[in-house]
Amino acid sequence: CLARVAAPAFLSPDAHHVLLQGLTRARIVAAADTAVGWGEVAGVADRQPEPSTIDRSHRRQELMALFRGLFPHVQRDDVFQLWGDSQMPLGTLCDLLASVLPVETAQKSQMLAETNADLRSDLLLEEMRAMARAKRNEMVAQSAIPAFSAN
Repeated sequence: CLARVAAPAFLSPDAHHVLLQGLTRARIVAAADTAVGWGEVAGVADRQPEPSTIDRSHRRQELMALFRGLFPHVQRDDVFQLWGDSQMPLGTLCDLLASVLPVETAQKSQMLAETNADLRSDLLLEEMRAMARAKRNEMVAQSAIPAFSAN
């Protein structure tokens, strides 16, 4: 089982939409046929090599801190607490964070395609650090603009 039905929506007798909640990672084997709306997916196991080359607990904290710094306006602390839960596998946290980042689809796909959770966290960390640098550079550039003078 790859997913469970989270919410069915019957828009009309001919149009049925279903919101799915994933239970495991999956990859698309065959794209959806737009005429019938069916596609094919296969389950993909997350790999967490042992011994790990990173401290996963520290990486979780680092990712969450960067995410909070990038998106301080997001006031869903209950979600952050859930996402930052030390019991949540690193790969799952990476998938959740990567799925909501405002990055190009190709970048997001590259991150999410990596089955090694440690490497996926490296890719995500690199992307989030680049976003943080860009945000800092933008703030510095804006602070360098002189205020309007009444003279």
